[in-house]
Amino acid sequence: MRREADSLLMDAHDVSAARRAYKRTLAAIDRNDPYYNIDIQEINVALAMCDAADGNFEAAERVFRKEYESSLKRRGSDVAKWHALLSMCEAARKDFKFSKLTARDVVIADCLMSVERYADAEKLYARSLGTIGISNDAKAYVLMQWAECLAKMGRHKDALKQYQALQKGYKTALCAPRAMLRAGVLCVGHLDNDKLGCDFFKFIEDTFPASEFAEQALFYRLTVAIWDKKWDDAKELRKLFAERHPSSSRIKIVQDEYGQLIAKKLTALPDK
Repeated sequence: MRREADSLLMDAHDVSAARRAYKRTLAAIDRNDPYYNIDIQEINVALAMCDAADGNFEAAERVFRKEYESSLKRRGSDVAKWHALLSMCEAARKDFKFSKLTARDVVIADCLMSVERYADAEKLYARSLGTIGISNDAKAYVLMQWAECLAKMGRHKDALKQYQALQKGYKTALCAPRAMLRAGVLCVGHLDNDKLGCDFFKFIEDTFPASEFAEQALFYRLTVAIWDKKWDDAKELRKLFAERHPSSSRIKIVQDEYGQLIAKKLTALPDK
Protein backbone atom coordinates (compact mmCIF):
# COMPACT_ATOMS: atom_id res chain seq x y z
CA MET A 1 0.00 0.00 0.00
CA ARG A 2 2.87 2.39 0.75
CA ARG A 3 4.30 1.82 -2.71
CA GLU A 4 0.89 2.49 -4.25
CA ALA A 5 0.56 5.74 -2.27
CA ASP A 6 4.05 6.89 -3.28
CA SER A 7 3.27 6.17 -6.93
CA LEU A 8 0.01 8.09 -6.77
CA LEU A 9 1.84 11.11 -5.38
CA MET A 10 5.05 10.99 -7.42
CA ASP A 11 3.85 9.56 -10.73
CA ALA A 12 0.18 10.42 -11.06
CA HIS A 13 0.40 13.64 -8.99
CA ASP A 14 -3.01 12.60 -7.65
CA VAL A 15 -2.78 14.04 -4.16
CA SER A 16 -6.27 13.09 -3.01
CA ALA A 17 -5.82 9.46 -4.03
CA ALA A 18 -2.34 9.39 -2.48
CA ARG A 19 -3.73 10.71 0.81
CA ARG A 20 -6.35 7.97 0.90
CA ALA A 21 -3.69 5.34 0.18
CA TYR A 22 -1.38 6.69 2.90
CA LYS A 23 -4.27 6.58 5.40
CA ARG A 24 -4.96 2.96 4.47
CA THR A 25 -1.27 2.24 4.97
CA LEU A 26 -1.36 3.95 8.36
CA ALA A 27 -4.37 1.91 9.46
CA ALA A 28 -2.65 -1.33 8.41
CA ILE A 29 0.59 -0.78 10.37
CA ASP A 30 1.31 -3.61 12.79
CA ARG A 31 1.57 -2.04 16.26
CA ASN A 32 3.45 -5.15 17.45
CA ASP A 33 6.32 -4.35 15.11
CA PRO A 34 9.17 -2.84 17.20
CA TYR A 35 9.70 -0.21 14.51
CA TYR A 36 6.06 0.78 14.07
CA ASN A 37 6.67 4.29 15.50
CA ILE A 38 9.12 5.01 12.69
CA ASP A 39 6.59 3.79 10.12
CA ILE A 40 3.87 5.98 11.64
CA GLN A 41 6.17 9.03 11.60
CA GLU A 42 7.03 8.46 7.93
CA ILE A 43 3.37 8.15 6.95
CA ASN A 44 2.44 11.26 8.93
CA VAL A 45 5.16 13.18 7.10
CA ALA A 46 3.86 11.82 3.79
CA LEU A 47 0.35 12.97 4.72
CA ALA A 48 1.74 16.42 5.56
CA MET A 49 3.40 16.46 2.15
CA CYS A 50 -0.03 15.74 0.66
CA ASP A 51 -1.53 18.57 2.70
CA ALA A 52 1.10 21.01 1.43
CA ALA A 53 0.74 19.77 -2.13
CA ASP A 54 -3.03 20.27 -1.85
CA GLY A 55 -2.84 23.76 -0.37
CA ASN A 56 -3.70 22.82 3.23
CA PHE A 57 -0.67 24.72 4.50
CA GLU A 58 -1.63 25.10 8.16
CA ALA A 59 -1.94 21.34 8.66
CA ALA A 60 1.32 20.69 6.81
CA GLU A 61 3.09 23.41 8.76
CA ARG A 62 2.37 21.75 12.10
CA VAL A 63 4.14 18.55 11.01
CA PHE A 64 6.99 20.34 9.24
CA ARG A 65 7.64 22.48 12.32
CA LYS A 66 7.86 19.39 14.50
CA GLU A 67 10.31 17.77 12.07
CA TYR A 68 12.33 20.99 11.83
CA GLU A 69 12.64 21.36 15.60
CA SER A 70 13.59 17.70 15.96
CA SER A 71 16.25 17.97 13.25
CA LEU A 72 17.57 21.21 14.73
CA LYS A 73 17.89 19.59 18.14
CA ARG A 74 19.88 16.62 16.84
CA ARG A 75 21.77 18.77 14.29
CA GLY A 76 20.41 16.65 11.47
CA SER A 77 21.39 17.01 7.83
CA ASP A 78 17.78 17.79 6.85
CA VAL A 79 17.37 21.04 8.83
CA ALA A 80 17.39 23.16 5.65
CA LYS A 81 14.77 20.95 4.03
CA TRP A 82 12.25 21.33 6.86
CA HIS A 83 13.03 25.03 7.23
CA ALA A 84 12.43 25.56 3.52
CA LEU A 85 9.14 23.64 3.57
CA LEU A 86 8.08 25.61 6.65
CA SER A 87 8.91 28.95 5.07
CA MET A 88 7.08 27.88 1.91
CA CYS A 89 3.93 27.14 3.94
CA GLU A 90 4.22 30.44 5.83
CA ALA A 91 4.64 32.35 2.58
CA ALA A 92 1.64 30.55 1.10
CA ARG A 93 -0.59 31.54 4.01
CA LYS A 94 0.43 35.20 3.78
CA ASP A 95 0.69 35.70 0.02
CA PHE A 96 -2.40 35.09 -2.11
CA LYS A 97 -0.18 35.08 -5.22
CA PHE A 98 1.49 31.91 -4.06
CA SER A 99 0.53 29.14 -6.46
CA LYS A 100 -0.72 25.84 -5.06
CA LEU A 101 0.97 24.26 -8.07
CA THR A 102 4.33 25.54 -6.77
CA ALA A 103 3.85 23.85 -3.42
CA ARG A 104 2.86 20.67 -5.19
CA ASP A 105 5.93 20.84 -7.43
CA VAL A 106 8.38 21.33 -4.54
CA VAL A 107 6.86 18.60 -2.39
CA ILE A 108 6.67 16.02 -5.18
CA ALA A 109 10.18 16.94 -6.37
CA ASP A 110 11.53 16.28 -2.88
CA CYS A 111 9.82 12.89 -2.87
CA LEU A 112 11.27 12.07 -6.29
CA MET A 113 14.71 13.21 -5.14
CA SER A 114 14.53 10.86 -2.17
CA VAL A 115 14.11 7.86 -4.49
CA GLU A 116 16.83 9.05 -6.90
CA ARG A 117 14.49 10.02 -9.74
CA TYR A 118 16.60 13.05 -10.49
CA ALA A 119 15.42 13.85 -14.01
CA ASP A 120 11.77 13.96 -12.92
CA ALA A 121 12.60 16.01 -9.82
CA GLU A 122 14.72 18.47 -11.78
CA LYS A 123 11.82 19.42 -14.04
CA LEU A 124 9.58 20.21 -11.08
CA TYR A 125 12.23 22.20 -9.21
CA ALA A 126 12.88 24.26 -12.35
CA ARG A 127 9.17 24.96 -12.83
CA SER A 128 8.59 25.92 -9.19
CA LEU A 129 11.16 28.74 -9.30
CA GLY A 130 9.09 30.66 -11.82
CA THR A 131 6.25 31.26 -9.39
CA ILE A 132 5.75 34.68 -7.81
CA GLY A 133 5.58 34.68 -4.04
CA ILE A 134 7.76 31.72 -3.12
CA SER A 135 9.90 32.68 -0.11
CA ASN A 136 13.64 33.37 -0.40
CA ASP A 137 14.61 30.47 1.84
CA ALA A 138 12.43 28.17 -0.25
CA LYS A 139 13.94 29.54 -3.47
CA ALA A 140 17.45 28.92 -2.16
CA TYR A 141 16.51 25.40 -1.13
CA VAL A 142 14.99 24.69 -4.55
CA LEU A 143 18.13 25.98 -6.26
CA MET A 144 20.27 23.70 -4.09
CA GLN A 145 18.09 20.68 -4.82
CA TRP A 146 17.93 21.52 -8.52
CA ALA A 147 21.71 21.78 -8.65
CA GLU A 148 22.05 18.44 -6.86
CA CYS A 149 19.75 16.78 -9.40
CA LEU A 150 21.80 18.18 -12.27
CA ALA A 151 25.03 17.02 -10.63
CA LYS A 152 23.63 13.51 -10.07
CA MET A 153 22.76 13.37 -13.77
CA GLY A 154 26.31 14.37 -14.74
CA ARG A 155 25.37 17.89 -15.85
CA HIS A 156 28.06 19.44 -13.69
CA LYS A 157 28.38 22.81 -15.44
CA ASP A 158 24.62 23.34 -15.29
CA ALA A 159 24.69 22.43 -11.60
CA LEU A 160 27.42 24.99 -11.00
CA LYS A 161 25.25 27.72 -12.55
CA GLN A 162 22.49 27.01 -10.04
CA TYR A 163 24.91 27.06 -7.11
CA GLN A 164 26.29 30.39 -8.35
CA ALA A 165 22.77 31.78 -8.66
CA LEU A 166 22.12 30.75 -5.07
CA GLN A 167 25.35 32.35 -3.88
CA LYS A 168 24.55 35.58 -5.71
CA GLY A 169 20.91 35.93 -4.72
CA TYR A 170 20.44 34.05 -1.46
CA LYS A 171 23.81 33.89 0.28
CA THR A 172 22.30 34.31 3.76
CA ALA A 173 19.71 31.53 3.35
CA LEU A 174 19.78 28.72 5.87
CA CYS A 175 20.80 26.16 3.25
CA ALA A 176 23.52 28.38 1.71
CA PRO A 177 26.54 26.92 3.58
CA ARG A 178 25.55 23.35 2.72
CA ALA A 179 24.94 24.36 -0.89
CA MET A 180 28.28 26.15 -1.15
CA LEU A 181 30.04 23.10 0.29
CA ARG A 182 28.42 20.95 -2.38
CA ALA A 183 29.46 23.51 -5.00
CA GLY A 184 33.07 23.39 -3.84
CA VAL A 185 33.13 19.59 -3.92
CA LEU A 186 31.59 19.69 -7.40
CA CYS A 187 34.32 22.04 -8.66
CA VAL A 188 37.18 20.03 -7.17
CA GLY A 189 35.81 16.58 -7.88
CA HIS A 190 34.14 16.96 -11.26
CA LEU A 191 35.10 20.24 -12.92
CA ASP A 192 38.86 20.12 -12.25
CA ASN A 193 38.72 23.64 -10.88
CA ASP A 194 40.40 23.59 -7.48
CA LYS A 195 40.63 27.38 -7.29
CA LEU A 196 36.90 27.93 -7.72
CA GLY A 197 36.18 25.07 -5.33
CA CYS A 198 38.38 26.65 -2.67
CA ASP A 199 36.71 30.01 -3.29
CA PHE A 200 33.40 28.39 -2.34
CA PHE A 201 34.99 26.85 0.77
CA LYS A 202 36.50 30.21 1.76
CA PHE A 203 33.12 31.88 1.23
CA ILE A 204 31.62 29.52 3.82
CA GLU A 205 34.40 30.26 6.31
CA ASP A 206 33.97 34.02 5.91
CA THR A 207 30.17 34.15 5.77
CA PHE A 208 29.24 31.39 8.21
CA PRO A 209 32.22 31.16 10.60
CA ALA A 210 30.19 29.67 13.45
CA SER A 211 28.52 26.97 11.37
CA GLU A 212 29.54 23.31 11.31
CA PHE A 213 30.28 23.76 7.61
CA ALA A 214 33.07 26.28 8.25
CA GLU A 215 35.22 23.58 9.83
CA GLN A 216 34.55 21.18 6.96
CA ALA A 217 35.28 23.89 4.39
CA LEU A 218 38.66 24.73 5.95
CA PHE A 219 39.56 21.05 6.15
CA TYR A 220 38.73 20.68 2.45
CA ARG A 221 40.88 23.72 1.57
CA LEU A 222 43.77 22.19 3.49
CA THR A 223 43.28 18.85 1.76
CA VAL A 224 43.18 20.46 -1.67
CA ALA A 225 46.39 22.37 -0.92
CA ILE A 226 48.07 19.04 -0.11
CA TRP A 227 46.70 17.40 -3.24
CA ASP A 228 48.00 20.34 -5.30
CA LYS A 229 51.38 20.18 -3.50
CA LYS A 230 51.11 23.77 -2.31
CA TRP A 231 53.08 23.05 0.82
CA ASP A 232 53.47 26.61 2.11
CA ASP A 233 49.71 27.13 1.80
CA ALA A 234 49.09 23.77 3.44
CA LYS A 235 51.32 24.73 6.38
CA GLU A 236 49.39 27.95 6.98
CA LEU A 237 46.00 26.27 6.59
CA ARG A 238 46.99 23.51 9.01
CA LYS A 239 47.96 26.13 11.58
CA LEU A 240 44.70 28.01 10.99
CA PHE A 241 42.66 24.84 11.42
CA ALA A 242 44.35 24.02 14.73
CA GLU A 243 43.63 27.56 15.99
CA ARG A 244 39.99 27.66 14.93
CA HIS A 245 38.94 24.06 15.56
CA PRO A 246 41.11 22.56 18.34
CA SER A 247 38.32 20.20 19.45
CA SER A 248 37.47 18.94 15.98
CA SER A 249 37.20 15.22 15.29
CA ARG A 250 39.58 15.93 12.40
CA ILE A 251 42.30 17.51 14.54
CA LYS A 252 44.35 14.31 14.86
CA ILE A 253 44.49 13.92 11.07
CA VAL A 254 45.40 17.58 10.66
CA GLN A 255 48.06 17.64 13.39
CA ASP A 256 49.62 14.22 12.91
CA GLU A 257 49.06 12.80 9.44
CA TYR A 258 48.92 16.08 7.54
CA GLY A 259 51.49 17.72 9.81
CA GLN A 260 54.11 15.03 9.21
CA LEU A 261 53.50 15.02 5.47
CA ILE A 262 53.75 18.82 5.18
CA ALA A 263 56.91 18.97 7.31
CA LYS A 264 58.52 16.20 5.24
CA LYS A 265 57.73 17.88 1.94
CA LEU A 266 58.86 21.33 3.11
CA THR A 267 62.14 19.87 4.37
CA ALA A 268 62.73 18.26 0.99
CA LEU A 269 62.24 21.53 -0.88
CA PRO A 270 65.37 23.43 -1.98
CA ASP A 271 66.10 26.67 -0.16
CA LYS A 272 64.40 29.64 -1.70
